[in-house]
Amino acid sequence: MPRFAAKDYRRTGRIYNMVKDLDGALALARQTTTAMPSTALCADIHRMLTAAGLGGEDQAALMEYFKGPDKERF
Repeated sequence: MPRFAAKDYRRTGRIYNMVKDLDGALALARQTTTAMPSTALCADIHRMLTAAGLGGEDQAALMEYFKGPDKERF
């Protein structure tokens, strides 16, 4: 959270890498019939960000993405 508040978007982890990790967690959840609705939603958001061309950005970039089109990003 301190990095989000300071708008520090240095890359420490890429969004597309998080998609891979979330998909792995969801695959295990399916195998064990474990409901993980919040994880599924998080994975969908990260897929959307990747589709918007932000897959190579840091996780913190999602804070800027959701400001909306009328706000300055990055």
